[in-house]
Amino acid sequence: MDINLKFPFRSGKADPASPTVNDDRAQLIQALKGGPYYQAAKEGRVFTGNMAAAGQVLPIFSNTAQKVGIWNPKGSGINVIPIRLGFTYVDTTGAAGGYVLGLVKDAPAELATGAKMTAFTEGTLNTDIFNALVGTEKGPVARWTPSAATVTAPIILRHLSLNQNAFTAAGEDQMPFVNEIPFHSDLIIPPGNAVFVAGNIATLAKLAVSLTWEEEKE
Repeated sequence: MDINLKFPFRSGKADPASPTVNDDRAQLIQALKGGPYYQAAKEGRVFTGNMAAAGQVLPIFSNTAQKVGIWNPKGSGINVIPIRLGFTYVDTTGAAGGYVLGLVKDAPAELATGAKMTAFTEGTLNTDIFNALVGTEKGPVARWTPSAATVTAPIILRHLSLNQNAFTAAGEDQMPFVNEIPFHSDLIIPPGNAVFVAGNIATLAKLAVSLTWEEEKE
C-alpha cells in the first residue's frame, strides 16, 4: 500500500490547508495565541470579582450567612468555569485551619422567602466586577457577591488545599507570599448552583478574595 494513501499529510511545505507533521508523521500543534483563556477573554466572557481591600473574616462553610461567592441562577443558560482564586491577608489573628468551596444546590432563579437563597448583595460592574476585556460594559450572567448572602447552609464541594497555622496579627518577620489557587477546567458550575469561599472552621483571619471565572453557553 502506498503510505501516502494512509498518511496523506506531508512535512515541509505542504498544502497550506494540510496539518504540519514531523518526519515521523506526527501532527505538530501550535499553542493557542495568548494562552488557554485568551479567546474567551477577547470575547468578553472572562470576569473577576473582588472583595474590598478591607477584606472580611470568611465564615465556616456550614454558616447560613456566607460572605463571598458566585451564584449561577436557574435558567441562566450558561456554565460558570472557575479559573483562579486569589487570597490577600489583611489583618487579625488567625486560627489553625483551612479553606473550602461550599456548595448550595438547587439555587433558585431569583431570591425568595423560604428559598435556598433569601438575600444576596450583588457586585457592581467596573466597581468590584471586571471584564477581562478591560473597559467593556459587558457584565456577567452569573451573580457575584463580594460581601454577604443569606443561604441554606452549604455543604463542602471541595477542599482548597490552602491551610494556615495559628498566627498573631503582628505577623513578625514574614516575607510576602503568594496565595493563589488555579483551577484546570476541572470544575463546572451549571445553572441552579451557588458556590462560596469559606473556612473548614472559624479561621478568624481577615482576607480579601478575588475569583476569576469564564462563562460559556450550556
